[in-house]
Amino acid sequence: FSTGAEGTMYNGCVGCPYKTFSAFYDYYGDFDYADKWVSAALDGTNMAFSSGRHGPNDFATLGDAARIEAVKKGTAYMNVWMYVIREFEDAIDDCETCADGLNCNEFSDSLSSDSPQYNAVHAWDEGVAFYAGSLEGPNVGGSSAGEMVYRLAEKRCANFGTCESGETGLSNVNKKLLEDFILGEELLKKGLCTNVRPIVDRIIKQMTVPLVQGSLRYAYKIGVAPED
Repeated sequence: FSTGAEGTMYNGCVGCPYKTFSAFYDYYGDFDYADKWVSAALDGTNMAFSSGRHGPNDFATLGDAARIEAVKKGTAYMNVWMYVIREFEDAIDDCETCADGLNCNEFSDSLSSDSPQYNAVHAWDEGVAFYAGSLEGPNVGGSSAGEMVYRLAEKRCANFGTCESGETGLSNVNKKLLEDFILGEELLKKGLCTNVRPIVDRIIKQMTVPLVQGSLRYAYKIGVAPED
C-alpha cells in the first residue's frame, strides 16, 4: 500500500494528487512514509522522515513492546487507513473516466460487467472492506476480534463517550460511516460521480476521529497516568 503510494495516490492516477495523501506527503516528506515507519519497527533500526518531523525514531533502543505497537498500529492506521481513502478516490476516478466499465479494476459482484459503473462500485467496495477488515464478520457492530480502523472506532468510542449510548453501543463514527458507505455505493451505481465527492470528504473526516481519539488517549496514559 505504501511503497506504491506515489503512483497510486500522487502522480499516477486520474485524480492525482489526492488531497489527503498530499497533506501527509507534505508533512513527512516521503511517499512511502508508512512503510518506512513499519519497516524500521520490524527491523529494530533508527529512522527519520525526510522532512525531519516526527523523529528520529530509534527502534533499536525503544524495546520490543514499543516496536510491536508501532508495527501493529502503523500497519492498520498509517498504511491501511490511507489506502481506504485511495479506494474511495479511485471509485470517483473510475466513475468519471471508465467509458465501458471494463478496464479499471478486475472484478466486482456489485453490477454486471457491461455496466459503466462496474469498476467504480468495485473500488468503493474494496475501500469498505479494507476499513472493516475480514475479522469483523457480516453483522453491524462487528466482532471484538477485528483489527482495522472499524474496530479502533468501536474501542475509542467507549473511552470518549462517543458511542450511540455514550460508552456503549455502536460507535457514532461507524454509524455515520455505514450510512455514507451505502449512500456512496448507490450514487456510483447511478453514475452520479460528482455527488460522491462530498460523501468521500465526510468519510475522511469521520475516519480521522478514532485516530485523534487514540492519540489523545495514549498521550494521556504516557504523560499523565503512566501507571494505567
